[in-house]
Amino acid sequence: MATSRIVMQPLKYDYHVRKEVESINSNRQVIQSAANAMIDKIACGELEEQECPVTHRFTDGIYLREIFMPKGTRIIGKIHSTQHFNVILTGSCTVITAEGVEDESAAYLYIKGGRTKGCCRA
Repeated sequence: MATSRIVMQPLKYDYHVRKEVESINSNRQVIQSAANAMIDKIACGELEEQECPVTHRFTDGIYLREIFMPKGTRIIGKIHSTQHFNVILTGSCTVITAEGVEDESAAYLYIKGGRTKGCCRA
C-alpha cells in the first residue's frame, strides 16, 4: 500500500502583499497599545470613564446594537467573530482598524469583517 506525503511549502508573497500584511500587523499593535494606554490613564485619573448608553434591538433573525457616543469619547472595541454593520447616524468619528484610519461622517453605513478590533473617537 502506497502512502502519500504532503510537503508544506512556505507562503510566498509579492512585495505589495507583504507590505500590506506588515501594515495590518503594525496597526493591530497600535490599537492594542492605545487600549492599554487608555486603561492606564483611566486608572490614574488622567482620563475619565464615559458612559455610552447601549440599546439592544431584536426582530426575526436580526440583532442590532445601538450605542450613543458623546463627542470626545474614545472607544476600543472588542474582537467581533462575525461581520457586522456599523451606521453613523449623526456627527462624525475617526475609526482605526487593522486596515488603517478612516474619518467618517453621518449618514454613513459600512460593514466590518469578522475577527477585527478597532478604535473609535467621536
